[in-house]
Amino acid sequence: MIKILTESKEVCKSGIYKITCLPNEKVYIGSAVDLDKRFNVHFSTLKNKKHDNQYLQNTWNKYGSENFTFEVIEFIDDVRCLIRAEQVWLDYFKGANPRYGFNICPKAGSSLGVKRSAETRAKISLTGKGNQNARGFKHTLEARTKLALLAKGNRNRRGLKHTLESLTKMTLGRVKNNPFYYVAISPDKRVYDHILNLKAFCKDHNLDVSTMGDVARGKSKHHKGWQCQRVKKDILLGANNVGTCDRNYQGSGVVLSNCIRRPRF
Repeated sequence: MIKILTESKEVCKSGIYKITCLPNEKVYIGSAVDLDKRFNVHFSTLKNKKHDNQYLQNTWNKYGSENFTFEVIEFIDDVRCLIRAEQVWLDYFKGANPRYGFNICPKAGSSLGVKRSAETRAKISLTGKGNQNARGFKHTLEARTKLALLAKGNRNRRGLKHTLESLTKMTLGRVKNNPFYYVAISPDKRVYDHILNLKAFCKDHNLDVSTMGDVARGKSKHHKGWQCQRVKKDILLGANNVGTCDRNYQGSGVVLSNCIRRPRF
């Protein structure tokens, strides 16, 4: 399948595309947030004879990949406008008309308007019968009682409220398994060393933990004048390196001038 771009893909990744069968000039119209990814999905499924659109698949099998083109006909910056734009192009090329296109649904982004045969409807009905996961399926009183008994004591079930002791243990476990600790410097040059729980630290100092994390990873220079760096626990900072800095954050800090040879900010 030949890939045609009408504009640099660096400008925009989302838009409307058209797959054309050259021998019969029939088209398939679609929209995608990521056009490159959608092209790969179409090409892979058609090549492996697993495409959802059977009309397009049959034509691909008949003429081969060399007789198809994938063309971007419009780039769209706002993804919220994709479906509306797809509908305009679908109507323009008459993609849902079997004489001109391969689209099954006349409405972009939905299956409205698709007329299924009586045989297809019967198959769907039989598939849904007895499916306990189907929407609207009502369990018997006996089945509901069994499900309730199975759910009791299940700590992974939805809606379970952990005790304060369990929450504390889980927090300590995450802190212990974290391979990093943090070093922070306040706007007044006060240093907070060996911060194990950045979320608690940010809460105590009225900071946003997400932004402080970006500062620690080098994505931002500072947050409200604060600087922060993430350090691996296997990098030991001896007394000669950290001066009189407090090694475990307890809500207090020391002046920067007392510290030498610290992790570079």
